[in-house]
Amino acid sequence: GSAYGTFFVPKEVRNSKAFQTALDIYMSKDRKIVTWTIPLSVDPYSKNAMGVAHEIDKTIREAISHTPYNNLQIGTGGVSSANYDLSNISNSDFTLTIILMLAGIGVLLLIMYRSVWITVTILGTLILAYYFSLTITENIFTHFFDVPGLSWTIPFFAFIMVIALGVDYSIFVMMRYKEYKHQGMVVAILMAVERTGSVVISAAIILAGTFAAMYPSGVTTLIQIATVVIIALLLLAFVLLPMVLPASISLLDRILKSDQETVTPEKKEDIYI
Repeated sequence: GSAYGTFFVPKEVRNSKAFQTALDIYMSKDRKIVTWTIPLSVDPYSKNAMGVAHEIDKTIREAISHTPYNNLQIGTGGVSSANYDLSNISNSDFTLTIILMLAGIGVLLLIMYRSVWITVTILGTLILAYYFSLTITENIFTHFFDVPGLSWTIPFFAFIMVIALGVDYSIFVMMRYKEYKHQGMVVAILMAVERTGSVVISAAIILAGTFAAMYPSGVTTLIQIATVVIIALLLLAFVLLPMVLPASISLLDRILKSDQETVTPEKKEDIYI
C-alpha cells in the first residue's frame, strides 16, 4: 500500500524485458547498486548548487540511518557535489597557503630590512590590498552584473597573485628607502616614493592591461580574478604604497624620537657631557 511508502509490481511486469531495461539505467547488473538522478532547479556550477548537493547527501544519509539499510555505502556525485568537495579542499589548502606565503615573505623581509615594523607594514599593506579588491569586486558583480557572488576559486588564486605582485613593488620602494636612510627616515621614505612612483605606477598599469586581456574570454571566473588583481594593483600603486607606507614609517620615526626624549635627567646630563 502507498500509505507505507511501497507499491506492488506484478511478477510478469518485473520479468519483462522493458522493465529490466529500465532497471539497467538506474541499477547495476547484480541489482546491488542504485543511482538516483536529481535535477537541480539552480545553476549546477553555482555556490547555491554546492550547498544543495551537500544537503541532499546529508539528508539521504540521515534518512537511511533510521532504516534497516543503515549499513549502505552512499555517495553523491555530479558537478555540484564535486565542486563542494573541491571547495572544502581548497579552503584547507588556502589556509596553509596563507601561512606559508606570509611566513616566507615575512622572513625574507626581516632579513632584508632588519625591521619588524617595516615587515609588518608591508605585509599589512598587501593584505589590505587583497581584501579591499576582493570586497570591491564582489560588490561590482553582485550589484551591477546580477551574479550571486565570486566563484569559490577566486580567493585562493587572487591571494597568490596579489601578494606575489604586490611584494615586488613594496621591495622596489623599500630598496630606495635604504639608499636614502642616512638622510632620516621620513625624508628617505618620501624620496623613495617620489623616485619610484612613476615606475611602480607604470608597471601596475601595464600589468593591469595584461590582466584585462582576460575580459574578452567571457568566462566569469577569469573576469572576476582579473578584476580583483587589477583593483589590487591600482590600490597599491595609487593609494597604499604612496600613502600608507610613508605614514607607517613616519609613525615609527615619531615613536623612536619619543623614546629618546623620555630619557631620565641623569642620563641626559651624561649624554650632553
